[in-house]
Amino acid sequence: MTNETAETVAPAAQTQLTVVPEYSTTAAALAELGEKYGKTVFDVATTKGMTAAREARAEIKAYRVSLEKMRVEIKAPALERCRLIDAEAKRITGELLALETPIDEAIKTQEAVKEKERAAKAEAERERLAQIERDRLAAERAEAERVQKEQEAALAAEREKLAAERAEFERQQAQAADAEKARREEADKALAAQRAAEEERAAAERKAYDEQVAGERKLAAEKLAAERAALEAELTEKRRAAQVELEQKAAEQAAEQARLEKERAELDTKAQAEAKRRYDAMLEKLRVESTDLLAAATEAHQYLIDLGHGQHHITLALGYAIEHNATQQQLPLAEAKAEAVKAVVKTPRRKKGAKA
Repeated sequence: MTNETAETVAPAAQTQLTVVPEYSTTAAALAELGEKYGKTVFDVATTKGMTAAREARAEIKAYRVSLEKMRVEIKAPALERCRLIDAEAKRITGELLALETPIDEAIKTQEAVKEKERAAKAEAERERLAQIERDRLAAERAEAERVQKEQEAALAAEREKLAAERAEFERQQAQAADAEKARREEADKALAAQRAAEEERAAAERKAYDEQVAGERKLAAEKLAAERAALEAELTEKRRAAQVELEQKAAEQAAEQARLEKERAELDTKAQAEAKRRYDAMLEKLRVESTDLLAAATEAHQYLIDLGHGQHHITLALGYAIEHNATQQQLPLAEAKAEAVKAVVKTPRRKKGAKA
């Protein structure tokens, strides 16, 4: 191997120890020092150990001081060059700025003018659009106010119309109420007069019947002992006469029944239908079983009670005759029966809800 090759290899080996060639000697010594002192423990408690420690420190310090001296020497030219580099760059930059600044100021001035013009145009456009929006809103507000006024006027007219219609309706109601009140008062008066006349007639009939019954009872009591046999014949004759009278009454009742048939069609409740059926049955029974006066009188008495005439003087007298004179007073029973039928036929049908 030649000397040139050895010189080439030596720096390559040194550069592997440090990137700064000037520090190669110290870097090579650092490896040796590491091997020499890296794992050494000095017994500084002894004189020999302290001496060895001092020598090792001095040797290492000498390398450190040498390294610092070398750093200052090799850095001084670099520091001077850095200063020159910075100063020259500053000088050149100042001259460049002297050339650039007027141009930059002119550009920025022109850009500011254009930006101001653009901003002015944009502001004008915004103001134009804002005015259009204000005009549109004003027109809409005016239209809304016009429509609202029209609606309010229409509502006011409708309210007036409704008020007039309500007033007219209330007037008609009041008039109808007055007419209904007058009609009811008139009907009440007529009903009261009819009821008073009926009561007066009933009182007269009750008095006449009571007098007749009292007279007949007195006469029957006086003649009962002496004329019992004759009375039987007389009763037979009277039964026949009663039968004739019943047949006559039946003819009258047939005419009355035609009228009742017309009224019967107007009956609309179950109780009235039942009363009509029992009335028809009673009439039929009177025609077929006229000889059984006591049974017929009992049926007539119950029918009068069902019709609501339980307190009528004829009903009371008929009930009394049935209970106390079933055998001795057959003739009064026949007459009472005829009177009961007559009273039922003549008694007007009570209105719904009217008291007996």
